[in-house]
Amino acid sequence: GHDHNYSLVKRAEALLAAASPGDIDGTAWHAYQGRPADALHGAVASLPVYVTEQTAHTHRPREAEEKGTAAGSVAWAVRNVLVGPALLGAVCGLQWNLALDETCGPVLRGGPTNCRGLVEVPSGGGPHERSPEWYG
Repeated sequence: GHDHNYSLVKRAEALLAAASPGDIDGTAWHAYQGRPADALHGAVASLPVYVTEQTAHTHRPREAEEKGTAAGSVAWAVRNVLVGPALLGAVCGLQWNLALDETCGPVLRGGPTNCRGLVEVPSGGGPHERSPEWYG
């Protein structure tokens, strides 16, 4: 099935069109590119929709209007991962990376280096800090 960005709705629609009834139980989406309203309609909305991955970033994607502010990060997550998709019929919205350190790690080789967890856990010990998305 489909488990990728909102911007790839044509790919999901093609998979659904080619599948026999009962072959696909639903579609899964990431919010790294595109917007929920671009994807969660028509044939896609005829099956369960899951927003399965979106990590917090030290900077939001290009289309984010409120770059660089805590309130903007929360508003973006609510609009694109949590509430916005639910209003369009999604059954869940998940934030990725529950806990990372102050250097946005650990990071897999070749992976992004600007992710932040919902909680920042200092590598040297000490109290954790909640990211803006924690409050979304």
